[in-house]
Amino acid sequence: MLTEDGKHLYVSYDEYHDLIEKLAIKVHQSGWKFDTILCLARGGMRPGDVLSRIFDVPLAIMSTSSYRAEEGTVQGHLDIAHYITTPQGQIAGRVLLVDDMRETSGYTADTPVLFAGNGAPEAFQYKTGDFAQITSDTGVGYTGLNGAIIDNTRLTYFMRNFVGVSITYADAETGARLSALPEVKAMPIYPAAGSIALIDGVLVVKLSDITHVPAGG
Repeated sequence: MLTEDGKHLYVSYDEYHDLIEKLAIKVHQSGWKFDTILCLARGGMRPGDVLSRIFDVPLAIMSTSSYRAEEGTVQGHLDIAHYITTPQGQIAGRVLLVDDMRETSGYTADTPVLFAGNGAPEAFQYKTGDFAQITSDTGVGYTGLNGAIIDNTRLTYFMRNFVGVSITYADAETGARLSALPEVKAMPIYPAAGSIALIDGVLVVKLSDITHVPAGG
């Protein structure tokens, strides 16, 4: 039920569970094969629990926190636990990442994405032994987060090859043009409010300061 001001949507437990089962169908139809489910606490815990039972795979949990102000409705600094809780010691194989997300208005699966900035956000600058190796298209190996994700290239490989997220990325020319815009340079760093915006049909995610504009191809 949507409140009169349109700011809050309330669903019953049965409706919530039904939506998770519908999500499971979409995951199955996608053809993505995974060995473990990694849920982000707190929002991803209930969906992750149900999905792990449906697909009969282990459930790992990573604690995160960013929505704390205004009764959990305003996003602030992102805190990420340095360790992942898993019954098998370390995560191995392919992972299905589960969390509840706030969708950007106008975004669809076909919308190109630009990771703007000359590095990865501070949230990724820590080390953990829980991730397997990330490999590029040419077979170049990146040792997961053991060496920290420090640039957009590693982040792209991580999202596609390890998390299994299929994203359409903006081309180099579009990336260079958007990165040079004053409005993009003025955007705050992820995960601050305003760090994600739909600009000229591209979902721009500001990961770090733009110290130099990338070449346009």
